[in-house]
Parts: sequence; structure tokens; C-alpha cells
Amino acid sequence: MNATTEALGAPEWTMTDAYGDIGSERYEASFKKAQALVERLTSSSGAVAPDRSEILGHLSDFDEATTLISSLAAFVKCTGAKDDSQDERVARENSRLSALGSELSLAGDPLFAAIDALEENDPLWTQNSIFFRAFCFLSFGFVDA
Repeated sequence: MNATTEALGAPEWTMTDAYGDIGSERYEASFKKAQALVERLTSSSGAVAPDRSEILGHLSDFDEATTLISSLAAFVKCTGAKDDSQDERVARENSRLSALGSELSLAGDPLFAAIDALEENDPLWTQNSIFFRAFCFLSFGFVDA
């Protein structure tokens, strides 16, 4: 414990609370899961927009991959901030995560084209908060508008 957490009687947060370390088993499991989701999005639709019946499943995959990549990127950022001797590993991992994020963005293009092509009165807009999720992805720059 450091002096502040000890004085407050607060628990101390450590990197082991999250993934432990860059390259740890938990870290790599999350990376591989995100990678598999991106590959599934890419292989299931390629450059072709998914069928209307597949949109929610693809959106769920996109959402989960985005969450995993964001979580890993935040962990890497915290690792670098905590210990600047990790600069080389942090830079290498940031590059790997950035590449995966770019692949996800490209894999999402056909999905968001399919969502954009839905009629305004399509019942899909009322299911599973598709409107809110699509709005967030577009508004926060996870995909190009």
C-alpha cells in the first residue's frame, strides 16, 4: 500500500486487478477473442452488407470487439503511465491494438451500410437498441460516417 491508500484505509488498485500484464494469459485471451470477432465479421460478410436478419448478431459482435479492444487499450495506457520503463512494450502493443481496431472499423463498414439502408419504419430499429448503438458508434468515431 502507498501512504495515501493506507491513510484512507482504501484498497490499492494494481495491474493484477485487470489483466495482470501485457501478454499475460488473461490479456491474450481477450485479444484473441477480439481478433476472432473481427475475423467473424470479416469472413461472414466480406465487403457485402449483411442480410437484414444478420444485422443484430453482427452488431453484437462489433460491440463486443469494440469493448474488448477499448479495455485492452486502456490497460496498456495505464501500464505505460504506471511504469515508463515499459515504453517499448507499450508502443508495440499500442500498434497491435491500433491495427486490430482498424481491421474492426473496416469489418464494420458493410454492417453500418446495411443499418443505414434500413427503412425508417423497419421494426429492426425498435429491437435491441440498434438505433442507440449505431448512433454511438457513428458519433464517437468508432466507424466512419
